[in-house]
Amino acid sequence: MTIAFAHEGMRQDREEAAYRTRMIAALGPDPAKMYEAGKLRPEFTAHVDQLRDLLTMNANLTGQATELRGKLSAFLKR
Repeated sequence: MTIAFAHEGMRQDREEAAYRTRMIAALGPDPAKMYEAGKLRPEFTAHVDQLRDLLTMNANLTGQATELRGKLSAFLKR
């Protein structure tokens, strides 16, 4: 994957997240508008899935960052 391709993908992800945020904000405080026949509407299910993925990715990156900080600290103490 080239850097330009990765950057374009990140831009698209940001735009999609911004769109979904505007879409949800426009619904106001009533969550009933997000449901249809007692189930979460598909466009909101996708948003929830994406948020779960981001939470998992964040947890993984936090763990990796902690590990790298430890390694860097040990390296600098040499």
